[in-house]
Amino acid sequence: MSAGTNTRNGPATARTTESARLRALDDYDVLSGERIPDLDTITELAAAVCDVPTSVINVITADRQVQIAAVGVEPSACRRDDAMCSVTIVHPDPVVVSDASADPRFADNPFVTGVIATVRFYASTQLRNPAGHVLGTLCVFDDRVRTLTPAQRHRLDQLAALVVDVLELRRRGQELQRMVAQRERTLGELTRTRDELQRSNKALHDFAGIVAHDLRNPLASIVGTAALLAEEIDAHTDASLAGGIHQVQRSADRMRHVIDDLLTYASVGGRPHFGDIDLARVAADVVEDLTTMLSEARAEIRIGDLPTLAADPTHIRLLLQNLLSNAVKFRHPDRPCQISIEAATTPGAWLIHLADNGIGIPADARDKVLQPFVRLRPHVEGTGIGLATCAEVVRSHHGELHITETPGGGTTVTVKIPRLTPAA
Repeated sequence: MSAGTNTRNGPATARTTESARLRALDDYDVLSGERIPDLDTITELAAAVCDVPTSVINVITADRQVQIAAVGVEPSACRRDDAMCSVTIVHPDPVVVSDASADPRFADNPFVTGVIATVRFYASTQLRNPAGHVLGTLCVFDDRVRTLTPAQRHRLDQLAALVVDVLELRRRGQELQRMVAQRERTLGELTRTRDELQRSNKALHDFAGIVAHDLRNPLASIVGTAALLAEEIDAHTDASLAGGIHQVQRSADRMRHVIDDLLTYASVGGRPHFGDIDLARVAADVVEDLTTMLSEARAEIRIGDLPTLAADPTHIRLLLQNLLSNAVKFRHPDRPCQISIEAATTPGAWLIHLADNGIGIPADARDKVLQPFVRLRPHVEGTGIGLATCAEVVRSHHGELHITETPGGGTTVTVKIPRLTPAA
């Protein structure tokens, strides 16, 4: 009988079974030469229980038999075709041979004929893993003819099961070690990412401070000087010079807005300070702050029932202010500007809807406009930071921001903020 062949189900089934067995053997990683002390102990017990001088634990690869533990001999390896266990590996029941030289299965084997050894007594039982794959054998042998009692055969089976338990425990321990190592690597990467984000945020805040110091003060001087010049020019009724000065004032004012927007975007990068805020009160304050803009646009504002929620009041104020400003800036020229602020609740979050009837945002650009400095309509005044600031506010609250089309035309921004916000 050749090793690993099962004629009952045909050659294809035999190859599939052998392939699965070899993969299972690889999972146990026992061929590296690493000594496994518990297996040495089991071989000693097997030899003692069976009253023989030699006991080995074999695993059978595609072409070799490898002894991974032994007592009475030094662990070694041989060709699979030469191994006595290449025969018994296909027998589900233990094999016990009193005199191998008289057994036709083993009489010509080099372990029996004296080429490798002069085995006479031989007993072997399979090492079968929980999935049913035979990894190898636990076998005992002697150069004298002998036999085993039923109790000894039973104990040999129990020790074979114990071998598999040791290998399974070792495999699971190695898996756990790999998982722990992977977790440590992941934690290390997360730590490096966190440190880089902290460094980046600090750099952004430092940049904001530089902007405040190095740009705002000179800009204020430019604005003040331009105002004085405008008064003088107006007094002399020089229309040409007056136009130039007013252009300087408008340019300086635009630059001031850019700087303010940059500073606002940078400030949102810090951790929010959560507290219970009355969203209706915040919305009313924002509408009051934007009175001039809303009046000039003749905007109609409708505020629904808004909840009290746990959030950073400054951040939420910036959120509503930017959304309202955008709704006014991008109003439709052919219809009155209408804006509504509504809220809804879900079991785990608040939903804030700000809808307008303006010119809308194309579907393929709704993610892009949440990035800094993206301007779909350059002719409309702005820096392209407003919606990016809104997105940053929502991220800092562990929420979500979605842009959809208002029924009938326009833009609806939905902000989802979790009810249970992680501790700041």
